[in-house]
Amino acid sequence: NSVSEISLQQIKSSGKTFGPGELTLTINNMPAATLEQLSVIQQQALSTSSPDHNIALQTAGFESLRLLPELLSHGMVIDMKRLYLNTPDGEIIGHLNITLPKSNPSSLINIPHLKSIIKLDAGLSIPVALIPEENMKRQIQPLLDRGYLKIDGTLLKSEIRMSNSVLTMNDK
Repeated sequence: NSVSEISLQQIKSSGKTFGPGELTLTINNMPAATLEQLSVIQQQALSTSSPDHNIALQTAGFESLRLLPELLSHGMVIDMKRLYLNTPDGEIIGHLNITLPKSNPSSLINIPHLKSIIKLDAGLSIPVALIPEENMKRQIQPLLDRGYLKIDGTLLKSEIRMSNSVLTMNDK
């Protein structure tokens, strides 16, 4: 089990002051032995000399994928209970919860089965004023048009849920 808490008092950027802010992230039921194996794979890849560096990174990625079912089979829970940042234009607020029940590792390579057992609940709220107008037109508007994002007053919001293979975004 791992709990990480990050607090921020103040950041200044482009003449604007952001803060305070807070993030709390909890990860439970991740097997220590498998995490250690992943760490060893990562360290080996990062310590490889330049000519073979890209090959080492690709190999490490494939080796890590091989360990993924074992890593997830112990009933993993990732919980970001609180994401909060005060900005000059309003608050950024978010949450994330991903839960997988204990499972046979070999069943987790079956994507339809994985989709049927994973539970996801996530949300994010950002003041619209934080988004430059050009980005709003080019990048955000298509997401609004598809219903992935919605505007609620002065906030840009998205809520995502998944349970029993059913994914909903903004209650649709």
